[in-house]
Amino acid sequence: MTQNPIFWGGIPNKSDYEPQQPESNGTVDSNTVQKVTEFLETFFCLLCENAYHQ
Repeated sequence: MTQNPIFWGGIPNKSDYEPQQPESNGTVDSNTVQKVTEFLETFFCLLCENAYHQ
């Protein structure tokens, strides 16, 4: 980078993006979906914390 970055545009604002809710096709029960979701949220939270402290 040879220059300072230039800000283009107005004041940043919060996105209005809302992810679509996944639809179940009946192959995985809701209990399993909940457990996997909790695991992934915990995993990525810990991964981010670990990266932050290094």
